Amino acid sequence: MSQPSTTAVDTAAKDCVTADLQVSVTPDQGSAGHIGYLIGFTNTGQQSCSMFGYPGVSVVGGGNGTQIGQAADRHDWAHARVVVAPGATVTAGLLAVNIGDNGGPLADLCKVVDADGYRIYPPGNTAAAYVPQRNMKACSSDTHWLQVYPVTSRPLGH
Repeated sequence: MSQPSTTAVDTAAKDCVTADLQVSVTPDQGSAGHIGYLIGFTNTGQQSCSMFGYPGVSVVGGGNGTQIGQAADRHDWAHARVVVAPGATVTAGLLAVNIGDNGGPLADLCKVVDADGYRIYPPGNTAAAYVPQRNMKACSSDTHWLQVYPVTSRPLGH
């Protein structure tokens, strides 16, 4: 896999746009009571682009893209602008409380429902990407159960 450029300042690289990104969600390390994922943003465009900050993440379902429960909260974490070369991938971490089939540690607060996948807005974008997931569960109440981290130059698989 191509390594992304991590130049801190590159005024020639325009902001990445959703149309030029392939977005994926893959399992990653979690922590006690949490399941970890990496959101991958692969630059499918012909030019380098840059990203800064947090993606917007929500779980959707109903076969029609309806948001389920609360969007992911931003985890306060240091971040910097990253430049993504054509074909390279950068990532953002996503942590979900392990709700299982009954809400897990949030059983009294979380109504667990089936979900179809994620709606993800790359940082600075108003157009979202849809990432389907099989056998996915979501917390449909107002309980905050997702945390997202800012985009970093960490490639998938590392």
